Amino acid sequence: MAPQALTIGRLVTSGRGRDQGQHYVVVGILDRNHVLLSNGSSRRAGNPKKKNTKHLFAHAKLLEEVGDAVVRVTLARLGEGERQA
Repeated sequence: MAPQALTIGRLVTSGRGRDQGQHYVVVGILDRNHVLLSNGSSRRAGNPKKKNTKHLFAHAKLLEEVGDAVVRVTLARLGEGERQA
């Protein structure tokens, strides 16, 4: 994944690690190889997960607001769409 594609608010999926397959939203950028992620519940914006950009798959969805409630609702809707497909 190209680091320039990851911006704050971008919806991503973890491709490696214990959290493989989990969906997150980028809430911070540390450097060109690491970002901070939140899922709004277990990983809130105040305690984000640090993740290497090589281990992420970016989605086209971009959130304008990255608050915990918005992130939770967005990821819940994404999960519902996957179950129906």
